[in-house]
Amino acid sequence: MPYNPELEQHRAMRLKGYDYSLAGAYFINLVTREKLCLFGEIINGEMRLSQLGNTVQREWLRLERRFPGLELDEFVIMPNHLHGILVNTQQDAPRPGEDVRKDAAPPKRTGATAGSLTAMVKGFKSAVEFRYHNMANNNDPLWQPNDYEQIIHDEDDLDRIRRYIAANPMNWLKDAEYLPRQ
Repeated sequence: MPYNPELEQHRAMRLKGYDYSLAGAYFINLVTREKLCLFGEIINGEMRLSQLGNTVQREWLRLERRFPGLELDEFVIMPNHLHGILVNTQQDAPRPGEDVRKDAAPPKRTGATAGSLTAMVKGFKSAVEFRYHNMANNNDPLWQPNDYEQIIHDEDDLDRIRRYIAANPMNWLKDAEYLPRQ
């Protein structure tokens, strides 16, 4: 089925009321539109990146330079999605243009707050999509509009997610994002 943006409903997948600019660890899953396998293929349980997959990896690794206070943890690029752990180490850092006085009125924010998980993911997806459009010479969207994020609550949670990410290529045929070739 061809991509139809009119049918795509963008729903917030984030926890309502949670400030994603807070320090913490977050597990994310980003999926290509229609689950197209554009980033490479799994051969003998090992991911072999395509040209676009290599671009995804380069842009992922650039995130730490683009966003001070961000640390990358375990990640894996799969044929049609990416799993990764992002760690925001900035605790209560003032945002650009924000008045840090205690009696100041709360700032009005619209869109992605600088330093938030939303801003980091949007920045990453935009950079990859820009390069994808140049490579593919088209303007088709690369990503599904909805991302999955999970707040990592403790070390046990972190260890479980790291194991899941590391095992993902070996479990590709059982993965919810796997679509057999037609």
